[in-house]
Amino acid sequence: MEQLIAFLMRWVWSAATLVLGTAALVLVDRVLRARQANDKGSRIGRQLVMLALTGVLVVVFILTLDIETSQKNQLLALLGLLLSGAIALSSTTFLGNAIAGLMIRAVGDFRPGDFIHVVDQFGRVSERGLLHVEIQSEDRDLVTVPNLQMVSNPVKVVRASGTIVSADVSLGYDLDRVEVERMLLSGAESAGLTDAFVRVMALGDFSVSYRVSGFLKEVDRLISVRSKLHAEVLDALHAGGVEIVSPSFMNQRVLPEGRRFAFDPGLRRRAAEAVPDSTPEAIVFDKAESAAVLERLRQRRAALAIELEQLGEGEGEAGAEAARQRLVGEIEAVDAEILAASPAAEEATEKT
Repeated sequence: MEQLIAFLMRWVWSAATLVLGTAALVLVDRVLRARQANDKGSRIGRQLVMLALTGVLVVVFILTLDIETSQKNQLLALLGLLLSGAIALSSTTFLGNAIAGLMIRAVGDFRPGDFIHVVDQFGRVSERGLLHVEIQSEDRDLVTVPNLQMVSNPVKVVRASGTIVSADVSLGYDLDRVEVERMLLSGAESAGLTDAFVRVMALGDFSVSYRVSGFLKEVDRLISVRSKLHAEVLDALHAGGVEIVSPSFMNQRVLPEGRRFAFDPGLRRRAAEAVPDSTPEAIVFDKAESAAVLERLRQRRAALAIELEQLGEGEGEAGAEAARQRLVGEIEAVDAEILAASPAAEEATEKT
């Protein structure tokens, strides 16, 4: 019995250090998560802090072991050797992705909710992590792109202030170019685009390639407007009596004289009344949209906090207390919106 008690007393400090240290790590992680929800921290910062604190706990645990000092030194040396080997072996992947993640965050070219195109992936950013960027594709799927790939390849970001939407079509040489451009511009206007213009892209062997483009201010509707532009261009050409057929169409079968391949405009109007316009973005980019809302709320709260801090430096000025109360109220309202939006982001994640 005495030997058992002596054995337990020998290791009680080490066990207590491990238990208390683990509890402290859990508590720090919860505090950092709560601060991150209010935009006072970042996920990358929390991960780095937790990684550093875990390393400190391991070192302290080794130092509290009831063993010879030479054995402690050997364990610490072994720990340093393992850490060095891990860094050396993963320097091109783990460490490289981590450094790339810090660089992406520092540059700030894009944020959650933005449309981006990298390599062969296109979609909205739903998450920026320490090692990867998560993109929600047009199929509502989540694509994980390593940060090394993000910094090693050109990344095209759709500007939040607006973008150009285009549609290409090839038509025969027998058509009047001016009339074609008029119909294409009419289609772009019907699609809700502004400042539309038409370019002649190529003079092919059998057809002329046109491209109609227009400015879209509400980039959140990018997917649906692209589809609507193609539909309106098709309807405008058909309404103008333009045949859209392949160059070899007449070589494949004999057509009656006077036959034209254009839909009846009246039929198009009846079909438009029967089929309402769809907005797939709400379903396709649900997680990315939730992330974008949270990002905007956090930026708003950070701006209000800075304004409140600057106001505190001018204490004693007339009207300062009323302005301070107003800012505190706005911050509390934004905090409530953040808390209300956070479960929506988690629910969107669970649905996937």
